[in-house]
Amino acid sequence: ADSPTGPVVIVGQNVKYRVAVTNNSTGGLAATVDLSDAVIIGSISALDFKFSGNQTTSVAAGATIYSDVITTTALAGQQTDQASATATITDGTNTTSVTVAPDNANY
Repeated sequence: ADSPTGPVVIVGQNVKYRVAVTNNSTGGLAATVDLSDAVIIGSISALDFKFSGNQTTSVAAGATIYSDVITTTALAGQQTDQASATATITDGTNTTSVTVAPDNANY
């Protein structure tokens, strides 16, 4: 579902969203991650992704974590949702923001 138009979904069916976040850092430091969401095309509502019910989470270097699954009801027409992450890494003294590429989901 990364590229428009994505899969065809019948109006009224369940659509499930989940975000995977991978910390590709090579320095061995964990990243603190917070997800945000925007609707790019369509009339779906923005989603509030969480990790085990928490807004932020820590991702160890080399690890991948997954958000909680959010289930919505399919609407008519093209829908594009974009998840973005804000991440920071700290060594206990310095905190650095990390650039994270957004990811689209389409149906």
